[in-house]
Amino acid sequence: MKKTRPYAMLTVTDGFPDSNERAEVPALVRRLRKNTRMVAFGIAADARYKESMKTAFKDFGYNEHFTVTDVRDIPDRLVKLIAPGS
Repeated sequence: MKKTRPYAMLTVTDGFPDSNERAEVPALVRRLRKNTRMVAFGIAADARYKESMKTAFKDFGYNEHFTVTDVRDIPDRLVKLIAPGS
């Protein structure tokens, strides 16, 4: 990571990290976002879980994040992420 310093890192997840890893995620995101745009993309089972994931992504420190419950919403959300205002 130090050598290539990617512009962005996308985390794709169906939920929260395992309990053993959950405490490590905020520190990892903070460390990486010094040089990299951190983006989280969640696929949630239902609206309640979607809201929990959105809160977790914010708490973890991602620069940007979005969560969908219907995979058909992915293309539209990706376009809005890549080209806001389109």
